[in-house]
Parts: sequence; C-alpha cells; structure tokens
Amino acid sequence: ACILFRPSGLFGGQPFLGLLLEGFLFLALQSIFRGDSARQLVDTIKKKFKGSLIGGVVFYSVSNLLMYSVPIPFLHPIMGSIAGLIFNVWLAIVAYKKS
Repeated sequence: ACILFRPSGLFGGQPFLGLLLEGFLFLALQSIFRGDSARQLVDTIKKKFKGSLIGGVVFYSVSNLLMYSVPIPFLHPIMGSIAGLIFNVWLAIVAYKKS
C-alpha cells in the first residue's frame, strides 16, 4: 500500500507532470513551427491547453486500466508505446484544430 502514495508510485504526481509538460511543449512547438507570433502562441496555449490536459488524463486513465489488466507482462511496454502514439496523434489534431 505504501507504493501508492510515493511520488514515483502508482498514483504519484510524476506521470501527471509529464503529461503537463508534454501537452504544453507540443502545443507551443506546433504554434512556433506554424510561424505564429508570440501573441498567437499565448492565445493557442490559453485556448487548447486545458482541453488537452483533461483529454490526456482521461485517455491515460483508461489506457492504463486496460494495459495493466492484460496478464502478460511483456505486452505492457508495447501497449504503452501504442497508447503514446495514439495520444500524440490526438494531441496533434487538437493543436491543428481551428479555434
């Protein structure tokens, strides 16, 4: 039970902080690569960050429940990589969606 509450444990903050960083960097870099101005960059982050964060938390909650319900341990990294790929495609759709 102790592992559940450690920072690196199952319900710790490390995955959430990674999701925050990934969502922020992805949206910011997509805006920069589109050639947006600084004002457009801030506007994009304000409009899309909350939705991408909520979507990521929901997606990875369901994804991890499914992944760790599979009794074959060597499939977990494969399933995690596929889930990451699906999430990044969804995040790209969010980043390119017109506001």
